[in-house]
Amino acid sequence: MPKTLDALTKSLPTAKAIYILMLKSKVGRAGMSVLNGFDRLSYAPKASKYPEDAVRWMDTKRETQTFKGMVISEESKH
Repeated sequence: MPKTLDALTKSLPTAKAIYILMLKSKVGRAGMSVLNGFDRLSYAPKASKYPEDAVRWMDTKRETQTFKGMVISEESKH
């Protein structure tokens, strides 16, 4: 990710980047089997008409119930 951050700060010096930790189980296990690298990178584009809504959506996707609903859906339903 260092190259990505370098490119970001070069093109927009006031840009901010944060790491969002993986969801963990009740016993503290991370949700991914790979412990290095990135699964995806999310950002609100500079040209976004409503950047606050984009960030709010990213935050909402991190909520446990929302995340489960998006990834595995409702149990016993397709």
